Amino acid sequence: IAYDPRLIKAYMALVDAVIAGDCAAIDATRLSGFFTRMLQVLRNANRSSLQYSHVMYLIGVSSAYSGQQQKSVAAFDESIAARPGASHAMQMAAVLASSGFLVDALRFSEIALEEIEKSKGSPLNFVPVNEADVRAFQATVRSDLDAQRDADTSRPNP
Repeated sequence: IAYDPRLIKAYMALVDAVIAGDCAAIDATRLSGFFTRMLQVLRNANRSSLQYSHVMYLIGVSSAYSGQQQKSVAAFDESIAARPGASHAMQMAAVLASSGFLVDALRFSEIALEEIEKSKGSPLNFVPVNEADVRAFQATVRSDLDAQRDADTSRPNP
């Protein structure tokens, strides 16, 4: 299956529809397999290509929403390695946080901060994500982690 980067919005609409349950015949696990098969096309499998980064991102999203934490994180790691960037890292952090993978979300938000720092010395210093927004995201995620820990310690032992 060939991947066309011009269709990223259509692929994301498909992911959104499957996650929302609008496509009853397709679950997120099968969707991840669909995107994985795209890597069989040589130009999609080039680890430094835009296609590879996008396909790995789509695998990561569909895996996250189907509860496959390790597969999602591995795909996101591949995607960010192929195409680093603060906004890209924050998209992944948001998906991971909304899937309940909070520790991983914090790691990707740290990658975003590193990318912001790297861009400060660049003549092309435009970063659509700023440090304050990333720090606010991290505070929210840490608060959610604390709430989870508090809930875990407040349960009586059987």
